[in-house]
Amino acid sequence: RNKRDQDYRIMQHILASALCLFSLAVQGQAFSWGRCQQLPVVQDFNVPEYMNKWYEQAGYNTEATRYNLRCVNTVYQLNSSTNVITVQNRGIRNIDNKHQGINGTAVLADPSKDEGRLIVTFHPFWWFTVKGDYWVLGTDYCNYAVVYSCQDFLLFHYYTIWYLSREQILSSRTDFFNSADQILIDNGLDPSIIQTSSQYNCDV
Repeated sequence: RNKRDQDYRIMQHILASALCLFSLAVQGQAFSWGRCQQLPVVQDFNVPEYMNKWYEQAGYNTEATRYNLRCVNTVYQLNSSTNVITVQNRGIRNIDNKHQGINGTAVLADPSKDEGRLIVTFHPFWWFTVKGDYWVLGTDYCNYAVVYSCQDFLLFHYYTIWYLSREQILSSRTDFFNSADQILIDNGLDPSIIQTSSQYNCDV
């Protein structure tokens, strides 16, 4: 009987994993073979300077592409007494021009290290919590930031890349994308997978 119970629990785990994989696939997550790469992140990361609003200009496997959104932006606010960052994601659905958003929190993955490696937590439902990596691969704090997130799942991994800007409408798209693309190249990633996002028609 113990062997049968053990086999049953194993099958439960396999089924749960399969359902999770199916759920992520339905949401448009892009899976790749192997484990997540441990990419280098910004050192001497200045959390206060990174705060406030960033606009998504492009990315790979982002909310804008998965859910057909435009005008995606995120506001980060640091609670200096707890060192917890509040995260407010907002966007507009192209299908019906309705605003969509989700709130969460972020903390440094290792507070003893001054590096741009964070963990973000969202609560899409009161009974459901989602956690993910948030790695700042590069930023100058006032113009651009390139963020990478990756999660392992069984023999696969899936990842997301964001190109973020302080300006909603870029004054120099060439400078912005050259800087962001170079960060990917320096980390062995291919900029050709990046898809642009729209920051137009946001006053609805």
